[in-house]
Amino acid sequence: MIQYEIKEIEVHELEIVLPIIRELRPHLDEESFTRLYKEAKLRDEFKLVGLVRDELCYALMGYRLLFDFAHGKHLYIDDLIVTKDMRGQGLGEQLLE
Repeated sequence: MIQYEIKEIEVHELEIVLPIIRELRPHLDEESFTRLYKEAKLRDEFKLVGLVRDELCYALMGYRLLFDFAHGKHLYIDDLIVTKDMRGQGLGEQLLE
């Protein structure tokens, strides 16, 4: 079984996740992606977590913790992406765990 590092992606590492985020959101260029990430992180404590191996990201999840009357404290997942060639191998499940 191939081992991946589960890693929180910081702003200085966004270039390694841009290719995978563009599989889901092809309209985002590097500047827009970086600006939106910084804004979401600042306002909502948004986080990106990736499965990384050899400086390449194969699966990515963007999430935030929310609090409301209906659910109390809960995890809201904005995006869950697995690269096209790695789908069906349980990488998304690893991130969710």
